[in-house]
Amino acid sequence: MRKQGTGRPIGYARVSTKDQSTAQQVEALRRYGVADDDIFIETVSGVSKRRPRLEEAIAKCDEGDTLVVWKFDRFGRSILDLLNRMQHLQDNGIGFVSLTDSIDTTTPAGRFMTNMLAAVANFERDMISERTRAGIQHKIRTEGYRPGPAPKLSGKALTFAKKRRRQKATVPQIRVELLNEFGIKVSDKTLYNVTAPPHKGKR
Repeated sequence: MRKQGTGRPIGYARVSTKDQSTAQQVEALRRYGVADDDIFIETVSGVSKRRPRLEEAIAKCDEGDTLVVWKFDRFGRSILDLLNRMQHLQDNGIGFVSLTDSIDTTTPAGRFMTNMLAAVANFERDMISERTRAGIQHKIRTEGYRPGPAPKLSGKALTFAKKRRRQKATVPQIRVELLNEFGIKVSDKTLYNVTAPPHKGKR
């Protein structure tokens, strides 16, 4: 448990490239009441997982403090990442304010908006999972696809494949024959590698 804080605002500003300026963000943070010593600035891509200055800003927050950013996309890499970070702040008694998005989790309206965003993110995750399951079921019905790790080519199937290769059958032909005879589906690359004749070194 963090010690009781002073209720101070801690600011974070980010730009993606060195030719961009954080001046607008910093000025907005100052107007909100963030002291210069409590503003953390960094230049890092929006998709980067590593944001050391953001981690420093969060670490400086005590319970009762508020992390302040200029806009949502300065804080999280995605909606899911944003919500995870906001949940971390909430679990530690830290508020969150996004100035241009008018989000303030220290107010009832801000907490309601956060819950709405979380519901949307969960709905999107459920939809993705449902589409993935439907796609797998379709492949099972139409292509004989079997989920899970690809079966290894061994035993009688491997012996059969090597024999057919010596008989000059093509790799695509052998792949079809393996599927028909043994119910094994392997890629052409795998089949080529396991049936290729051993390399003969120079004498």
